[in-house]
Amino acid sequence: MQLHPARWRVPVAVSVAASVAASVAAFALAGAVQAQAPKPAPVVIVPQRDKGPATIDAEHIEGVGGQEVTARGKVELRQDDTVIFSDTLRYNAEFGRVEADGGVRLQQGNDRFSGSRLRYDSRNQTGVFDAPAFVMRGERPARGTAEQMEFLGPGHFRMKNGTYTSCEPGREDWRFEMSELDLDYDPQTGTLR
Repeated sequence: MQLHPARWRVPVAVSVAASVAASVAAFALAGAVQAQAPKPAPVVIVPQRDKGPATIDAEHIEGVGGQEVTARGKVELRQDDTVIFSDTLRYNAEFGRVEADGGVRLQQGNDRFSGSRLRYDSRNQTGVFDAPAFVMRGERPARGTAEQMEFLGPGHFRMKNGTYTSCEPGREDWRFEMSELDLDYDPQTGTLR
């Protein structure tokens, strides 16, 4: 299914029954959209495991909701407290996998990451972000950059070849330059190399 030129919002389902229903609804809506061109109404979908529904908003979207969708142009994916913005995004709902390229920004709660490319598994919050800058606003706010950042689960990160500081933006009284930094916010530990 390919819809354009207007902006579209496509909810993404994960159960087989919901994906079939979403495909039928999308097919029916596509016919109505071509004739009338209004924005389609959101489709109620079944969340994956402990995750809420995922929605994708973009200028161009193609694929099958509930299975795999490719979105281009001012892409925004929302699920629970996670929001991903990018130029292009591919989302596999069955496995919760996200591939985002071009001007990628990831927001998780109060944490902000921006970089060139993201490969992310939304089910277990793991993945890899290329060339990110980050601002983490936990108990001890921190910011920095890295050549690559690995998401190892909720609140657990490994950064390679980068910088790290807890100074406020605009000030840099101190900073670490490291080949590797492992941060785990659950036990509140960090290992710097």
